[in-house]
This record gives sequence, C-alpha cells and structure tokens, in this order.
Amino acid sequence: LFLGSLPPRSVRLWKLDVEGAEWEVLAHLVKHNLLCHNHVAEIMTELHCNQLYSNARESSWRHGCSIEGILGALALQRCSGNVTSIQDLDDEEFGNDVDDQFSGAAWFWRVMLLLVLN
Repeated sequence: LFLGSLPPRSVRLWKLDVEGAEWEVLAHLVKHNLLCHNHVAEIMTELHCNQLYSNARESSWRHGCSIEGILGALALQRCSGNVTSIQDLDDEEFGNDVDDQFSGAAWFWRVMLLLVLN
C-alpha cells in the first residue's frame, strides 16, 4: 500500500503498462480505494485482454476488459473528491528499446511505472 502512504495529490500521472497484469493492479487499487484523485490524478494504461486478464477475471477483476469496465469500477470508489482519470494508451514503442536486457525476466520486471511527484 505504498501509494496510500504518499502525501495527498503527490502522484499526478502514473503510466501503467504491465502487459496484462494491469487487471490485478487495478483490482488491488479498487479494493483499497486508491483510485481517487487525492491519491492518483491520472493513470495512462495499455489494456491487454490476454491470459493474465482471464486469470484476473476469475480471481479479482469483475468489471470487463475495457475502459468502460474500469470506469464502472471507478464509480464504486469511496472518494472524498473526484476519482482518478483513466486514459487508454497504446504504446508499442518497446520495439525501439536500446537492448533486450529484460526479455527473459518475469512480467513484474517489465513493469513500467512513471510517477510524477510534486
């Protein structure tokens, strides 16, 4: 719950691109009411409806593989203000990476998070 320990409004933008694991991450954030503007103003994510999505759907994510599904989950948040803004980002620039140093690592090593702090 690192995100909840940060000062309010300290995360303005979070790039969430975890190749299918976003559903587990989003389920965790919903469960802990962390998709509120005072925790994260905006998330830009690339959505993947793959095997990891199927696994999450069976275990923790029940809102559908779409921006609309995420918005439905956001509506369930108990925020004192606005909910986090979600944008779909289709970023396929990984083919232009300098090296493939992480190509054999598990998915969590490929997690790309961009936190823009105050």
